[in-house]
Amino acid sequence: MYGPGRRVEVTTRALDELSSSGESDVAGSGTADSLVLGASGGSKLDLSDLIVGSVVITMSGGSNVTVNVTEEIVGSASGGSDLTILGDPSGQRVAVSGGAEVRNE
Repeated sequence: MYGPGRRVEVTTRALDELSSSGESDVAGSGTADSLVLGASGGSKLDLSDLIVGSVVITMSGGSNVTVNVTEEIVGSASGGSDLTILGDPSGQRVAVSGGAEVRNE
């Protein structure tokens, strides 16, 4: 998704790819069993109202992502990106580099 102000509503078993770049501003709601997520170039994704079982995430370039995860989140965050994890996932393996931060709330 490119550009500001995108809203996605989802009810699906698997969301194979949600990518955001170039200072995009995306919000999502609904449910999904799994999500593959990419964010770069200063993207902002507020997926706090999208409840997902498992997430694979790749973040870079100062992106800001909030996800609501119930089971597992794996992936990487780099280049000053900020990841906020809502929910209480039993598995969490996110590699952090280049000033990125991961927070659990």
